[in-house]
Formats: sequence, structure tokens, C-alpha cells
Amino acid sequence: MNKKAVIYYEVIMLFTVLIALPVLVWRLEKVTAMKEVFLGEGQIAILDLPYEKENIIHFVQTAAELEMPDILKEVAAENGYSTEPPGGLYIDVCPIINTGVELKKVNRPDVLEALTNAFNAHIDKYISDYNAQPDVAKIQLNNYELFIKDDDINAIALMPVAQTVKTDRGTITAWFAPSFTINYKHGLQEYKKIFDVLGTIAENCAKNAKPIDCANTYAASIPGWKLTEETGAIHFAISTPNGNLCYVMKTA
Repeated sequence: MNKKAVIYYEVIMLFTVLIALPVLVWRLEKVTAMKEVFLGEGQIAILDLPYEKENIIHFVQTAAELEMPDILKEVAAENGYSTEPPGGLYIDVCPIINTGVELKKVNRPDVLEALTNAFNAHIDKYISDYNAQPDVAKIQLNNYELFIKDDDINAIALMPVAQTVKTDRGTITAWFAPSFTINYKHGLQEYKKIFDVLGTIAENCAKNAKPIDCANTYAASIPGWKLTEETGAIHFAISTPNGNLCYVMKTA
């Protein structure tokens, strides 16, 4: 392309831009106006719903992770029981584990129920503070049921959270369950191991002529166990990572 041709080309391009510029400005104004129509405050709020959902789940999950050590200690303080066992409590403290005519029936605690109760009590404090904020989707209280698989604690929400958004076409409500899973070395499998041993001891030793000697043949070698004999009973003091447990087996 020679010099003259270059000059013509530049002039043509200049005129093209000058002619197209008003059209371009008009198109931009039209697109902006369309955005204002189709992406008003209500529509933007709808787009924010997934972020609010993730924020709520992250909030409750973080609270659970922070509270889990205290939750597990509370379960241990109740010796794994969610309610008073059928045999009652020994000196209002330690659960009496065995009942029945032969004192061989051992009443195991529902540790998962105890965990769920303690979990909801602790998490509800955080949820109440969250719900006290203005203009937030409310989270139900006492809303979680727990399931455990290995070290995963699955918190399943029983009631969903309702997210309400007002638009120019009316009110829209979206629902989601704020369920989550945390990985935590909870040590709850220890309760089953403990009661497997206690069940064996009750079966074989509750009516033995020398119950403490019989019980020690099963428990003396287990780390963290201490047995003492009292009138008509054997007291078990058991140390675990989550706290100290105590149980009483009746022998008379």
C-alpha cells in the first residue's frame, strides 16, 4: 500500500468511526436501560441467594467445629446417656448399668442421642445471635440430627431455611437445608468398646461369689480403668480423651 492509499484508508476509517460513534452510544444507552429493567434490585437479590446459602452453612459448620470439644466433654459428663438410665444413678452421679433379677441386663446409653442433644444446645447459642441480625434468613433452633460414619459427623437439618426476595413481579421464596459434615476425631466408638466389656462383666460377675476378682480378670489390663468394690456394687472409673466416665454395677 503506497502513501496516498494509506492516507485514503485513514480518512475512510475516521469517517467510519465518526458515523458509527453515535450509533454505538445509542446502543450502549439501550443496553444499560435493558440492564436496569432486567437486573433490578430484586433480580440482583436472587443472584445473591446461593452466596447467602453458602454463608449460612459455613457459619453453622464453623460454630460446630469450634464447639465440638465442649460438646464431647458434655456427653462424657453425662457418661454417654441422654436420659437417666433405668437403673438410676449411684449417689446421684454414676449410672447404674445393670438391672433385672440376675443383674445381667446392661442398659447401654444412646450416645448418638446424647451427642445430638448437646450439639443442638451449643449450636443454638450461635444461631440465636445470627437470627437477631436484621434482614437475614432465619435458621431454625434445635434443628439438627446427627449421624456418624467413621470420623465424619453428619449434621442433618430437619427444617429448611427460607430465603425470601421481593421483586417487581412479586415475592419469591427459596428453600434449602443447612446440612453439613465435619471431620473430627470424636472418639465416640470408645463407648461401645466400654459397654462391650461391661456387658461381659455383668453377665459373668454380677452374681459371682467374688465379683471384684471376677471383674478384674476382664478389666484390670485395660488402660485407664480403675475398679473399686463397695457394698453390693462395683464402681468403674474410666479415663477417656473426652473426659472421665463412671459407672456402677450392682452385685446384690
